[in-house]
Amino acid sequence: MQNTRFSILVDHLSERLVGWLGNPWRRLSVTIISILLGNFLASFVATTAGQQARVDALVAAVMAAGTEVAIWLVYVQPQQLGLTRDRKPRLVWWKETLNGIRIGFVYGMFLLALTLGS
Repeated sequence: MQNTRFSILVDHLSERLVGWLGNPWRRLSVTIISILLGNFLASFVATTAGQQARVDALVAAVMAAGTEVAIWLVYVQPQQLGLTRDRKPRLVWWKETLNGIRIGFVYGMFLLALTLGS
């Protein structure tokens, strides 16, 4: 890839973000915020899809598929895909954030199902 100003800017910002997330307390706070965001997302999807009862099955299928894709993205190893090991393991924080959103989403869906009694 060419070293354009934009690619240099993105590399610099990603290095600063990884440096900022190097602190365990900051990473923990981002994980907690992502869990709460997933819970909010579950509440939002349930209330929005519940307004139109025609699309409940479609929304449930899309959300189940999205959850499975998130699991696959977080837990698959590059060696399982036949890829070489990543030289720069600097994007681990996005897997933690995505996993937190997924956990919050599933927890929120279970919580809404239990409160509705279904």
